[in-house]
Amino acid sequence: MTSRDEVGDLGRAFDHLADASAERTAALEASLADSALVAAIVAASQDAVVSKDLAGVVTSWNPGATRLYGYTAEEAIGQRVSFLFPPGFEEEDRLAMAVLRRGESMEPIESKRVRKGGELIDVSISLAPIRDGGGAVVGGAIIEQDIRRRVLVELALAERTRELEAAVKELGSFSYTISHDLRAPIRALDGFSRILIDEHASEMSDEAQRYLHLVRSNAEQMGHLVDDLLAFSRLSRQALEKQLVDPASIARGLLDDLLRDRENRQIDVSIGDLPSCWADPALLRQVFANLLGNAVKFTGQREIGSIEVGSRIENDETVYFVKDNGAGFDMKYANKLFGVFQRLHRAADFEGTGVGLAIVQRIVVRHGGSVWAEAEVDKGATFSFTLGGTNGVGE
Repeated sequence: MTSRDEVGDLGRAFDHLADASAERTAALEASLADSALVAAIVAASQDAVVSKDLAGVVTSWNPGATRLYGYTAEEAIGQRVSFLFPPGFEEEDRLAMAVLRRGESMEPIESKRVRKGGELIDVSISLAPIRDGGGAVVGGAIIEQDIRRRVLVELALAERTRELEAAVKELGSFSYTISHDLRAPIRALDGFSRILIDEHASEMSDEAQRYLHLVRSNAEQMGHLVDDLLAFSRLSRQALEKQLVDPASIARGLLDDLLRDRENRQIDVSIGDLPSCWADPALLRQVFANLLGNAVKFTGQREIGSIEVGSRIENDETVYFVKDNGAGFDMKYANKLFGVFQRLHRAADFEGTGVGLAIVQRIVVRHGGSVWAEAEVDKGATFSFTLGGTNGVGE
């Protein structure tokens, strides 16, 4: 007869087997749930998800693969995956299989495949090994994405780039023409007008002399315009040479030069804290030269002019500004400020070529920043700009 101890041991053994069976059942159910989840994701994927064995034979084919290639799962499963390869891509198949057998993944590559009907398409392909419960590689999972639209966009961009390069080259030729072919007649107009005034003024009426002075003045204005246009066109081709720059010293030097020629005017100047920044020093000097030059010019009708240069922090970025109490402008025309030849004041009131602010904007944008203005008619204007760096330091 079986002793009570033996019966107890047997009962505990059955309990242990029952617990182990329950654990295996739970693990199997979890595994099946995971498999069902993966299957649902694969079925819903817009990308082609295909699996193959180590012989390269297709073993699964999701709806995304049908949408991409036009073949149903029944048509594709059982064929070697190379049936999608265009002629000349056999080596790609061999290399992919070698990567798979080593148990390695393949980062996305761009290649070409053939759809049902013979259409050649651009795809992005990645590959990862499939392993059995013991860790051995038994096949591979392939994810393929349709990149035809992206390729078309890239081709269009490449074509646009070629067109822009041709346009820049043409602009360079145009600049050369301006520099050499327009300067000569401008110099001739100015030179001959000056000779007539210097040597034959006594033979001319006051009206004739006034006309000649107007010719000289317009020739000088045309010369400035040519210089500004050349400077504007060069900005597209000039490489940025960034370094740590002190804007305060640039502003002080420029204001000293600008006000030295205007000793008969009273202008109050204030230069606040201007943090150092990462910029091309020559181009940044041009920005301040144009903005400060405008401030001096547009305060010309004030008994006491006021110019303030400073900075502030907005969104963790340094904003530099030049503020004046000059003529200002109507903000409804602010969108015209930075265009070439756009002027908001009569040339008779304020001289200028209408290119200076366009140059400012191009320089600032090339640094990765932005420029804008706020003003009120007859109450002054404030021009602000950033240089695309955190706290003005840049990259």
